[in-house]
Amino acid sequence: MKKLLLVVVLALAGWWLLHSPHGGPLAIQAPRPADGVLVSEEPVYGGLDFQKTWMPLGAFQEMPQGTIDVTARILARLDYPRTGVGEVLPTDLVLGWGPMSDNRVIDHVKINLANRGLTVIPDATAGITARAARASTMVVAVYSDFHEHAVALDALRVGDVIHLYGWEQKLKLPDGSTWTGGSGQEEIGERAFIAKVLMLQVGDRKVFGNWDAYGALRSRMTP
Repeated sequence: MKKLLLVVVLALAGWWLLHSPHGGPLAIQAPRPADGVLVSEEPVYGGLDFQKTWMPLGAFQEMPQGTIDVTARILARLDYPRTGVGEVLPTDLVLGWGPMSDNRVIDHVKINLANRGLTVIPDATAGITARAARASTMVVAVYSDFHEHAVALDALRVGDVIHLYGWEQKLKLPDGSTWTGGSGQEEIGERAFIAKVLMLQVGDRKVFGNWDAYGALRSRMTP
């Protein structure tokens, strides 16, 4: 009986290590890079060259609002139960660029991610104001229609430097209400982008998407 109890405890501990929010322990952390700014470019947003229309997404509907192109370091991650909105948007990522991609800054910044919202609180030694820290971070609720791409998104680790290109989405819930996630500059509870990821690169590795067409797509976006 004691052996069985020990096996159960170890199994539960292993599950927690793999599913802990905010990136969990070192087992799912990317290797720590050298100090310095890892990403200098800010996100770029653009319009769409096709008519917007509602499309089915499980029990929900989705409508593209524009394009989003961001390279950033993953600062935190939160996985939601796969019920309600979590059925289609299971993972939020906090992304940081500029000073918020530098160990010397983010080691002194407290990041709270909950309920699709974010607070960023630098300490007195961070060398950055709360306003500047917020301006270099965003929450992105990421998803893909393709199973193998969703698996790749699920494998992302806190600390990974990623480049994603996709559509910023509006979601229609079964009750008819809609949610855009926000523009990325609102207060907690309204800051998440909803991003249908069409292309993903992790570090130097292009994981999925038509990267051959990326240059032409990027040329139509506005910094």
